[in-house]
Amino acid sequence: MVQEENNIEDMDGNTMMPMYVGKIDEMHDFIKEQRTLQETPLNKYLSYAVFATLIVVGLMYSQMNGMHERVRVSESKLDFVLESFDNYKNSVKALNGIVCIQCHNTPDMMLQNLGVVFSDVDSFKTYVRTGGRQKNGMVMPPIPAESVDDYTLVRIYNSLK
Repeated sequence: MVQEENNIEDMDGNTMMPMYVGKIDEMHDFIKEQRTLQETPLNKYLSYAVFATLIVVGLMYSQMNGMHERVRVSESKLDFVLESFDNYKNSVKALNGIVCIQCHNTPDMMLQNLGVVFSDVDSFKTYVRTGGRQKNGMVMPPIPAESVDDYTLVRIYNSLK
């Protein structure tokens, strides 16, 4: 019966031994200290600094995505320019030293993709020998065999195909 008098009831009406009550009080004090540490201004400023850093990192990430898109567009434009330059260089190299270079020396008039326009070498040679109207409205004069021989026309067709 002496033991029952020393027992303490908790909120639910259950009885507890006094030795556990001291431990509970210690835990309660520890939790109270932790809460006061969490409410210090240093922790508030630290949490604001972390939040601001996350916002800055998010903004930088969004800017990097925009820059990546601009770089990709610039790369595609640069690829187009380099491809056009290569086509022009190949056209000038193929036509160097013959009468055709007089007209086909600008990027607008250069010869390229002859394999798409002409199905074979013979159709290309026939077009060059007879002349004709081009897609842009310009008229190509007929080129006689004395000016450009058949071997040269085959070489031009194969290099610009």
